[in-house]
Amino acid sequence: MNQKFTRSKFLVMLLCVAFLASCGTNSALEPNIVAQEAEKAEANSNTQDHTNSGTVTADQITYDQNDAYSDWKSENPNYIELKGSTASIKGSGASVKDNVITITAAGVYVISGKLDNG
Repeated sequence: MNQKFTRSKFLVMLLCVAFLASCGTNSALEPNIVAQEAEKAEANSNTQDHTNSGTVTADQITYDQNDAYSDWKSENPNYIELKGSTASIKGSGASVKDNVITITAAGVYVISGKLDNG
């Protein structure tokens, strides 16, 4: 009886480890990113100099025209202020219910403050 109990505990732990390991990647959602990361890791392991393994080059980054927009204050922004476990909103297009912020309209939002567990 004790041996059956020990085996079942071992199988449960093995299943838990397998489940947690399968949650570690988004391979089903992002197969291209996973493949690219694997290629990068292989390329980095084949080189002798690992000092540039975290370097991002200009050809890896793309920007849209809106990314350079800096005159957001003239757009009448909506302000979301985070305070511990609560949030307050000044403006329209967003709401807070049960400490969940929901943005329902496009616009400029300025988020400030800090959440305790957010």
